Amino acid sequence: MAMPLFDEIEATEVSKIINACTLKKYQKGECIAREGENCSAFGIVATGEVVVLKENAHGESQILAKLFSGKTFGEMLVYSSVQKWPATVWAAEDSQIYFMDLSRMFRGQAEFPDCYEKLLRNFLRVLSDKALNLNKKLEYLSLKKMRGRLAKYLLEQAKRQGKQVGDYFEIPLNRNELADFLSVARTSMSRELSKMKAEGLIDFHKNQFRIFSLENLHLAVE
Repeated sequence: MAMPLFDEIEATEVSKIINACTLKKYQKGECIAREGENCSAFGIVATGEVVVLKENAHGESQILAKLFSGKTFGEMLVYSSVQKWPATVWAAEDSQIYFMDLSRMFRGQAEFPDCYEKLLRNFLRVLSDKALNLNKKLEYLSLKKMRGRLAKYLLEQAKRQGKQVGDYFEIPLNRNELADFLSVARTSMSRELSKMKAEGLIDFHKNQFRIFSLENLHLAVE
């Protein structure tokens, strides 16, 4: 199981850190943390899959992130003066979560002296990556047209996976999740994807996509 928080840390030291955590199990559809509730520990996904949701003023949920094994959530609260969950976390499938007490990151130098420097460096990298991902989401939302958001998302997914024009690549979100992530209506998004396919810009089957026209997709983003 790859865990960015433990990069370059010896297995024996990782075991010490894990032993300092509390392991909890959740069934699919079970709430792991609720927005506004007090938070005393951040989570590390051991197995399964969780989604982080944020409700707007109308009570509608929007997906902020989908997290798989090795990913963390709630870590931004470690050094925060407000220790309440900023969003709601649900188990998208049966999951096991390690929870580390927030205060242990402060006491880490005494508890994990042989690896604390690496642990802290990894922790700051995780925080930085989260900040960049949130900034990326704001970039999507800044695009007024749905086609622009879809085009930007597909282009970035293909680039991230090293795919060329005509290659199939798989996105990590289903249709409902993608609509939530891009803040668009599911039915409208499906129609737009069908139009893009009819125009020869893309092809798709379920979560697999192919890009045929880089130029036109880039124009849609502009």
